[in-house]
Amino acid sequence: MKPLSLDLRQRIVNAVKNEKLTPKEVATRFVIDLSSVYRFLQLDRDLNSLVPSKPTGRPRSITAEQEPKLLQQIQDNSDATLEEHVKLWFEATGTRVGITTMFTSLERLKITRKKNVLRH
Repeated sequence: MKPLSLDLRQRIVNAVKNEKLTPKEVATRFVIDLSSVYRFLQLDRDLNSLVPSKPTGRPRSITAEQEPKLLQQIQDNSDATLEEHVKLWFEATGTRVGITTMFTSLERLKITRKKNVLRH
């Protein structure tokens, strides 16, 4: 989820400080969670800044720049399983990824699993 804009954060804090509204009234007015109002007030009080912090988390194992290469691999080996794609990816790039990483990368590319029509 994207952080709220700096302008909106400032308007929320100003509504509490200048308009003397309660945090609950401000949350209702701006249609945000009450905990966000308290967080913005604390940021303003402690840091005197409402600038959103950098997002946390690990960088992707298969980056956006590598996705065309992954798409080509999928097209070239359309019958391969996830495990086989993991092995092919390691051979092609030298980067070890897990089956879950491969699965989420394919999901991000909107590639769904094949359904075997004959089984049904």
